[in-house]
Amino acid sequence: MRGWIESHGPMTFERFMAMALYEPGLGYYATLSSKASDMAGALADFQTSPQVHPVFGQLIARYLRQVWEALDRPEPFVVVEPGAGEGELARQLLDGLAEDDGPGLVEYHAVDTRRGSEEGALRWWGSLDAVREAGIKAHCVVSNEFFDALPVHRVAWLDGRLRETYVDWGESWFVERLGDLSDEALGRWIVDGGIVPPEGWRGEICLRLTPTIETLAALVERGVILSIDYGYQTAELFDPARVGGTLLAYHRHQWNDELFERVGEQDLTSHVDFGALARLGRQWSLEPVFETTQRNFLLRLGLADEVERRVASALTPGKRWQTRFNLSELVRPDGLGRLKVLAQARGLD
Repeated sequence: MRGWIESHGPMTFERFMAMALYEPGLGYYATLSSKASDMAGALADFQTSPQVHPVFGQLIARYLRQVWEALDRPEPFVVVEPGAGEGELARQLLDGLAEDDGPGLVEYHAVDTRRGSEEGALRWWGSLDAVREAGIKAHCVVSNEFFDALPVHRVAWLDGRLRETYVDWGESWFVERLGDLSDEALGRWIVDGGIVPPEGWRGEICLRLTPTIETLAALVERGVILSIDYGYQTAELFDPARVGGTLLAYHRHQWNDELFERVGEQDLTSHVDFGALARLGRQWSLEPVFETTQRNFLLRLGLADEVERRVASALTPGKRWQTRFNLSELVRPDGLGRLKVLAQARGLD
């Protein structure tokens, strides 16, 4: 990064974040598999819902089966998962879909730069573009904490206009500098969102949402896109109470604001603009079906009954306590339970 800055000048934060997370051989996600072997990877840094308990994916599979029913039971039932990681959710969903009266044939396309092993219905791809170019049409696209890992531009509203934050090299380390917008689309984003930011507001804009939603929409002729992620509605992101934005670093289960420390060794994440997801989806004939929290979604899918069933089948007091604790983590209002769930459909009531 220092060499790039010295050759080209200050870089947008979006470029910095992309390199910190995805640069081959150096970025956090690009090297995650090798780190995991010494517990310096995902399990040491964070746990997503599928890693907390397999019941998460098995409950989501119940919703996918509802989609399958609404689509008149297509065979094969085609699922695409961007940001599939190590494949935990993929395997849980396949187990859930394999239950009685489910799809007889499933094609599951997992997308991630880290490819796992291909097993049965599970096939791996290195990018969404590769899936699209292969002509695959999905009945359901499901993602969990995918959008919050897309690189973002850092911007500020000062003196009645939008400015952008760049990353430069100072005397001994990275520093931030304000400058003009690197892309006119940043200004249009504010206009399209119908928002006038308060003076002094600082936050993030994810221009990559636009091509990503376009690609996802191209995969679905008739079906549902189900997105689970940390995020807010557009107006909430521009609220005066949130003038500092949502961008955070995450390392060893601890949030921090040290964005330029441990570069390539910690996660960087920004909350998703769910209003923008819905707005962009409509441009591609994707209509919102519902938006709720992960807590409400899992409870509607029967989590409470699953908790009691699994606790009752545990053989020792310790296992019963641990089972109840793990499953409650999925719906904690101050934790994973506050993730948003958005379903967007095309060709379905």
